[in-house]
Amino acid sequence: MSRKRSGGPDPWSPLAPLYDLQLRLEKAALSSLASALEIHPEDRLLDVGTGTAGMLRTVAALPNRPAHAVGVDRSRRMLDQAPPLPDGWSLLQADATDLPLPDRSFDRASAAYLLHWLEPPERGRVLAELGRVLEPGGLLGVITISPPRVSTERVVRMPLEFAADRFGGVLGGLRSLDPSAEIEAAGFRLRRRTRTGRGYPSLCVVAERL
Repeated sequence: MSRKRSGGPDPWSPLAPLYDLQLRLEKAALSSLASALEIHPEDRLLDVGTGTAGMLRTVAALPNRPAHAVGVDRSRRMLDQAPPLPDGWSLLQADATDLPLPDRSFDRASAAYLLHWLEPPERGRVLAELGRVLEPGGLLGVITISPPRVSTERVVRMPLEFAADRFGGVLGGLRSLDPSAEIEAAGFRLRRRTRTGRGYPSLCVVAERL
């Protein structure tokens, strides 16, 4: 899951050494998104909110993995927990709302378990930055905690949603979000929406940069 809100203290740095203990709960959604992004060896991939590089590790296991990939995260300690990556891949400490990367420099981008941590203005800035660095026709893949679909699930999740909104920090990961409308408003065309029930109940959205 992603790491922190922009600005203020980073609540994830103290937890960085333990973060991978829950990575198995992300595995199903990460695998689904990696497949849906239709990555080719010649593509350039950007992963924002990469943390310990869970998404990059998933992509690295693909037979058609890209020759060039960059993972971005604000937390130096999270990045330091990432394992060695393939040659030509790199990790960059930076804020997803202000990427120090050229326009149209990537063909694929991902944001796994990031957007639901952020308030709407920050989500808008992140999506704008992802649109800026993607080539037209490039694909963006996003994973968020899945919104409840039936009334019984909604009742169960109500106290968790309250805790996420009231206290923020690492509890922000309890907040569910369907970012589809915000992604479209940022200049993307939705191509695919899938849900995963194994591990974290998650929504995977893939959209094309217009």
